[in-house]
Amino acid sequence: MVSWTQRVCRIDSDSDSRRCSVFSSLWKEWDLWRDLNVSPEQSPSGFGALLTRSGTPRRSSLVLEILQEADAYRHEGVFDRSMLTVTYSVNRAEHEARLHAGLREIRDEFLLAALLSAPEDRIGPVSSRFERELRRVESAHLATVLEDPEGGLWAQRRVQPAVDVRSIEITSTSLKRGCTVAHRWAGYGPRTIMTSASASAFELTEASHYGIGLQMTDGECVMPPATFVPQRWSSARWRFAELVYGQFRELTD
Repeated sequence: MVSWTQRVCRIDSDSDSRRCSVFSSLWKEWDLWRDLNVSPEQSPSGFGALLTRSGTPRRSSLVLEILQEADAYRHEGVFDRSMLTVTYSVNRAEHEARLHAGLREIRDEFLLAALLSAPEDRIGPVSSRFERELRRVESAHLATVLEDPEGGLWAQRRVQPAVDVRSIEITSTSLKRGCTVAHRWAGYGPRTIMTSASASAFELTEASHYGIGLQMTDGECVMPPATFVPQRWSSARWRFAELVYGQFRELTD
């Protein structure tokens, strides 16, 4: 089992006078600092409603956990109508470049496909399929684009995936139901079902065949997920990483 050494949580009520924010540093070398302006007892319908009796955030609150040992982050969120817990690393250089340029996550998968078609280390010809997309104003900060006097377009990508997803966890009432969700996320990262229900030999064999791991809610690892070694980025996988990055920004901005 791993220990999460820092926790960041941000919860805003409707009133500025009843706002509670807890921030942590984005990177390990920064000091953790907090700014609490209201106690849970003073705001039973706001901040207090999102805390347990011990004062820790409930599972439904926005919580970012930082695993310092692996320089990774972890949070739970909804991604395309699926509730997932994702562990990921952040590309520090890309993150800081986006902060400087005022850029956030890129949600347009076709735009991401167009960017992937452009080389990152040199100027290269652009497929006619993506010319219109890279001529858009929204692409100005994402790629260097040059018009060819003889027709066509040349481009060099200046943006990279801001996060790399290391694991995807699905909490479910059973392995079978969890696998239904996990199948939607094949090709996005290692997938593990978290459940308290036992599984049959057939269900374990089927999950293993698809590379899906199983971990009990008490921490017992019944079956680890298959090793995830992608050969390259796809536009769909990059979009998922951007969705994760968008929630990361919401939690840290």
